[in-house]
Amino acid sequence: MPGHRSIKPGSPWQNGFVERLNGKLRECLNGEWFVSRQWAKLIIEKWRHFYNNERQHSALGNRTPASV
Repeated sequence: MPGHRSIKPGSPWQNGFVERLNGKLRECLNGEWFVSRQWAKLIIEKWRHFYNNERQHSALGNRTPASV
């Protein structure tokens, strides 16, 4: 079975964790219209905080990454 070292650069579909994170971030990006770089940074930071500190992850026993 190939390890993570054999994942080709630019091939997130070969790493389920990266693919899932990209999909969740894409939900955030698709739902917003960024009018400036500062606005994008603010919205993405709010999303990151929610994802890591408030949203429960089933893979972590319904805990947040911050609580692990």
